[in-house]
Amino acid sequence: MAAAGCPGFLTDLILDQQIKEELVRHLEDRMRGALGRLEVLLDADERLRDICTEYEEVARCRGRLAPSDARDQEKYDEYTELLRDLEKELLSIFSEHRPP
Repeated sequence: MAAAGCPGFLTDLILDQQIKEELVRHLEDRMRGALGRLEVLLDADERLRDICTEYEEVARCRGRLAPSDARDQEKYDEYTELLRDLEKELLSIFSEHRPP
């Protein structure tokens, strides 16, 4: 069952509820209608599925770190930057496939 605000197709790809909600929020903040494009393109573009899977893996790694611990802060920031890069990749793919 899909979470509120989280489409079912994304639920099938990403298992962690908080990670799904974070991705949904960040995509929609940057491009209105981004999730609709993701849903349409998901079956046609394996890169999208791979990016969603990678997003979850990176988010899980970041979640295991304690950003308040100075030793973890640098790694936490690196993971956060990687998540933003993955979001940019998704948005770039959406731009490539703009509807006519």
